Amino acid sequence: MIPSQPSTPVVGTLGLFRRRECWVPTWKGTLLLLVLLTLVVTAGIRGLHPFLAVTDRVETPILVMEGWTPDFVAHATLAEFSRGHYERVWVTGGAIEKGLPLVEWKSWAEVGGATLVRIGFPTHRLTVVPGQAVDRDRTFNSALALRDLFRREGRVPSAIQVVSDGPHGRRTRLLFEAAFGPATRVGILSIPDPRYPPDHWWSTSLGFRDVIGEAVAYVYGRFLFRP
Repeated sequence: MIPSQPSTPVVGTLGLFRRRECWVPTWKGTLLLLVLLTLVVTAGIRGLHPFLAVTDRVETPILVMEGWTPDFVAHATLAEFSRGHYERVWVTGGAIEKGLPLVEWKSWAEVGGATLVRIGFPTHRLTVVPGQAVDRDRTFNSALALRDLFRREGRVPSAIQVVSDGPHGRRTRLLFEAAFGPATRVGILSIPDPRYPPDHWWSTSLGFRDVIGEAVAYVYGRFLFRP
């Protein structure tokens, strides 16, 4: 009786696949990979807030505050104005989306301006710049409104300084740069939110929502947004 020959897989005869050896980690290698991954993730988590809440000053007489920001940003803006050599403060912000029949202000720029005045900012050094009513890209449209105001005045500022809320700062600078173009340098002052610790932002629901939401929005602004 003739012994049977081992059958050759059909796929092998067609030349579609080939057999190769591969290396797999031992338990020591797996442990080392897990430690390295943990270190990378931890560094990323700890570095996310400082990356987003960037502060990068420029020399300029133009100080800008985003009007939608919390009150602690208004207090920081007042303190910054008192320390620096600024002409005035320009407050930006789009239309208020909710409760218009119940409030006297129609835009976040007006709300921010009223907040500054209430805490002692001189009215004659304040300019409110309401933006259009839009349902997306509100920061960019607020920056456009400010740019258009300067153009109507016949000026192209060489630099502006913008005050914003913590992790929103890097995205604010990105969108103001997109609105103003390369002729204007954009400085940014990102004011930390006192309601959660910036070095342990993940320990509170507010901090987690704030940082993760801004991280996602920054990725959109950096890679997907088209003015």
